[in-house]
Amino acid sequence: MTLAELLQSRFRADLRHRGAAYIEAERVSLIRVTSENVFGVVVDGAEYQTQLRYQPEDISLFCTCEQFTKSKSCKHLWGTVLAADQRGFVNPAIRPGRLLPFMAPSMSQPLISDDLEAAGPDPEGESRLPSGRAKARPAAPVRPIRPWEARLAELSGEMSGTPDARKGGDSEERQIF
Repeated sequence: MTLAELLQSRFRADLRHRGAAYIEAERVSLIRVTSENVFGVVVDGAEYQTQLRYQPEDISLFCTCEQFTKSKSCKHLWGTVLAADQRGFVNPAIRPGRLLPFMAPSMSQPLISDDLEAAGPDPEGESRLPSGRAKARPAAPVRPIRPWEARLAELSGEMSGTPDARKGGDSEERQIF
C-alpha cells in the first residue's frame, strides 16, 4: 500500500489533482527525510513548507499555506505525499492501523530552518519561531540528478576537453541537440 492510498480520504479530489500537477511540473522538493519526518518545499508562486510526521497511530500533516489552516489538508501536502511515495521513502508494508517509520536515505540534505511544526506562518508572511524571532530560510533544495542529466554532463565534459582528454582520443567533432 502507498502513503497516497492510505491518506487519500483526507484530501478532496481537486486537491489531489492539483497536487499531482505539482509533481508533474517538478515543483515539489523533499529537502530532508528522517525516519520520523519528511520535510518538503512546494513552489506555487511562493514557497510553501510541508511536513509529514510519522506517529505510531497516524501520520500528522503540516503546511504553511492558508488552505491548510482552514481545512488541515491542501494541494501542497498531497504533492509531498506523492513525492515521498515516488522517491521510495514510504515503507511499502504500511497498512491502515499499521504505520511504519519513513525509510530515510543514508544521506539527506540538512534543513537549515528549525522543524516546521515548532512554528507557523507569521501574519506578515514570515515564519517565526516560538520565541518570536524570524526563522532562517531553508537552503535551496537539491534534487537528485536524473540519468539523462548525468549523461549530458558527461558528454559536455568530453566535448570541452582536449582531443587527448576525450574518450578514445579521437578528434571528431560532436554536437548535442
